[in-house]
Amino acid sequence: MSDLADYEYVDADNHFYEAPDAFYRHGNERVKRFVQWVEQGKKKFLLFGGAHAPGNANPTFNPVAKPGAFHETLRALAEGREPEGPRYGELAPLDRAFMYRDERLMAMEEQNLAKMMIYPTIGYSCEHMFVNDWDLLYDFFHAYNAWINDDWGFNYEGRIYAPPMIPMADVHRSLDELEWAIDSGARIITMTPGPWYGRSPADSYFDPFWKRVNDEKLAVIFHAYGGIPAAYKDFYQREWAKPPVTNDAHAMMLRGAILPYHRPVMDSMMAMTLGGLFNRFPNVRVASIEVGAAWVGYCMHELDHAGSNLVERRVTTFDGELVGRPSDVFKQHCYVAPFPEEDVVELAGLIGADRVLFGSDWPHPEGVANPADFRKFTTGLPEAEQKLIMRDNALDLLEPA
Repeated sequence: MSDLADYEYVDADNHFYEAPDAFYRHGNERVKRFVQWVEQGKKKFLLFGGAHAPGNANPTFNPVAKPGAFHETLRALAEGREPEGPRYGELAPLDRAFMYRDERLMAMEEQNLAKMMIYPTIGYSCEHMFVNDWDLLYDFFHAYNAWINDDWGFNYEGRIYAPPMIPMADVHRSLDELEWAIDSGARIITMTPGPWYGRSPADSYFDPFWKRVNDEKLAVIFHAYGGIPAAYKDFYQREWAKPPVTNDAHAMMLRGAILPYHRPVMDSMMAMTLGGLFNRFPNVRVASIEVGAAWVGYCMHELDHAGSNLVERRVTTFDGELVGRPSDVFKQHCYVAPFPEEDVVELAGLIGADRVLFGSDWPHPEGVANPADFRKFTTGLPEAEQKLIMRDNALDLLEPA
């Protein structure tokens, strides 16, 4: 426990590792045929429609990288230093707290955590596999959401909040899933960032969905997507890497630079702001998780330079004109969780300490080894602002007035 622990923290970014039957325990026959485990020698692999589980070469998670194993490497790289020691850290046997909620509650006691928001490991890498089969898409995610609620809970004992994942291909089916989630106790929900099947998330097509989110004062999570959402991958493949690609390694590197991991979240928040969604639904609050904060200054600059032409700043939305300066609208409704290797103080100065979230990414290797370690990155701020970041802002999302 941190020496600075004079109150309990609320962590906006924890993760679970999925159980072997997570994706099909509650699935219908189509889902169970789509998701299969196979063995090759001593190794087990998870297949989705015959393709390997995206984003994870070891879906059994045993052994697994230690929490925070990459942190010192990432900090050194961010500071322009050559990392010392092994870049990828050590592997360790799978801890039960990574997979079971009651063991996780015991770990939270040791970590000085009052509450946490907890997200998938593999689940954030799946939606792109269903772009041509919406029935299977919704059946798959409903089965997965039922497992999430079974094993972790949308709201478990008022301490563990695991959001359902809601695809947005068909607003009516999305609304059905949302209603089920609300009835099951969800306080936060999560969707894939970026365009939604050819539409802006602020398109009035989605207004029935957003009205329910607004009425229930649910918090919306845009988390880093494993790899990159299909719309971005398809665009890059079409415009920058048309087959045959002469150098695959260069193509992948360039895609990461042109379309970085934070791009879909930034695009979503810009679209929601400029599309007038927050004007129409003032209770909607959105959090950016695990994509850092490097994009925020650029985003607000572009928001305030949006307009009908070069010398006007009048923003036309889906239902009229935007009310308020775009960056102020962003700061009122959008929360950001920075990486621990970033300048938390600078971000607080940019958007206000009341919109910065503490996210440890525990137990993933790219986060901190102990969630409480994050507080030392806030010590350049007054005590009251540290408490906003380490506790109160996340509580505001989970328990709005």
